[in-house]
Amino acid sequence: MALNIKHIADLLQYNFNIPDYQRGYRWEKKHVINLLDDLLDFSEQQAKKEGQFYCLQPLAVIKNKDLSNSEKVVYDVIDGQQRLTTIFLLFSYFDNIRSFIFSG
Repeated sequence: MALNIKHIADLLQYNFNIPDYQRGYRWEKKHVINLLDDLLDFSEQQAKKEGQFYCLQPLAVIKNKDLSNSEKVVYDVIDGQQRLTTIFLLFSYFDNIRSFIFSG
């Protein structure tokens, strides 16, 4: 099993599937705020070492052979779906705001 470190923005190029056996989205406002506070704290660190990056914690995935084809690969999320879903929601929110601001 290989561990691949990816930038959070790189996740946008992947196709993820949340299998039925995964629990539903359970994060509450406090969990999202904790994540955002943690990101803000990291971004405000004065003495970052070169190459230092924020680690979101592992996201465990496996290729879904039934949903994948020659044009796209789909990964089932085994662990980390709460974080991944929250990141997706945040990206979507900020993308909508950017579209609204620059639409006219």
